[in-house]
This record gives sequence, C-alpha cells and structure tokens, in this order.
Amino acid sequence: MNENEKDQDIQSECYVLTNYINGRFQKHCESGPAVVWEKTGLKEWWLYGSKVSEVVFNQWLDKKNLNEKLNAMLGPRERKETKKI
Repeated sequence: MNENEKDQDIQSECYVLTNYINGRFQKHCESGPAVVWEKTGLKEWWLYGSKVSEVVFNQWLDKKNLNEKLNAMLGPRERKETKKI
C-alpha cells in the first residue's frame, strides 16, 4: 500500500469534524486547518481550494498579517492618473 492509499484508507474511516468552504465552494480556512478528522485528529490546511502543508499555511498567514499591518500603517494609496507621453 502506497502513501496515497494509506491516506485514502484513513480518511474513509473518519468523519469530518470541521470543514470550511469559501464562497466559491473551495476548501479554504484562514484561521487554521480547514479539515479536521474526528477519529484520527488528522488536520488538513487548504487555501483557495489547494491543499497545503502546515508550514506553507503559516508562511502564507504571516505574509497576510504583515500586509494588513503595513496597509493599516500607510493608509489608502493616493491614485494618480498617468498620461502617455
């Protein structure tokens, strides 16, 4: 049995405890794992319909938080009209 078969076997025996889906019907959760399997405690992190590792999720979350802080400090950007020369 390979790794994918093991994962499928584990998941088929479990019940989904939590499952967050965004407005586009993609698995997505910005506050932690999008899926938690009740019996095994297996957690899955999903962003915009793509399964990611916990490390990648934490990196994405750090960047998102940093971007929000930066935008709050700088305020809205003034838009200037550009003209072709």
